Amino acid sequence: MRRVLTVFAQTDDPLREDVLIGEVAKVFGRNKEDVLEMAGQAQLLPKYATEPAASRPRQTSTRTELERLVLRLILEATPAAIEALESLDVEEFSAEANRKFYLVLDGAREANVDWRGRDFQRRAEERGLEGYLAEIGSISVPPGNVDTLLNDTVKKLKKLRIGDEIAQFSEKQLAVPPDSDEAVNIAAHIQRLQQAKAEL
Repeated sequence: MRRVLTVFAQTDDPLREDVLIGEVAKVFGRNKEDVLEMAGQAQLLPKYATEPAASRPRQTSTRTELERLVLRLILEATPAAIEALESLDVEEFSAEANRKFYLVLDGAREANVDWRGRDFQRRAEERGLEGYLAEIGSISVPPGNVDTLLNDTVKKLKKLRIGDEIAQFSEKQLAVPPDSDEAVNIAAHIQRLQQAKAEL
């Protein structure tokens, strides 16, 4: 899929590119959003990686933005925040700063530290994240029910992580004989991942 996507970087026709991406998604049994995400992360389609958020197609919201939104919503300390921290894993976060901040939040949860209090600020400062805490805290919370938005955004992050795993195993699948036991095992694992993603 990555080899095919590199071809798209050479076209200046956005309509043709959109159609081709849709076809690639069908051939590989993936969602179009997954293909666009892969293209953006790998910078195979530079415009998806560099366009401002306002001009980027909706389905290509960057993973980092989703991660930051999850962290911001968790800071609201609503009932869903604890559940979100317990269900998430550090591997769900791709940006290093987001991974570090998640670990601070999760550590505070385990220690029953109020995220809105001075003790939490001190924990962030000890890890050099006081500036990042202020940055995350300055993100505007979208209108609507915070818990619903948090749960939906957590699901999106989990789907992205599973999508990454599917892509990794798809690459492994291409590197082994198609009729080998390993290929069969990889195909079965990919199917399980796709099922898990569909059930989120």
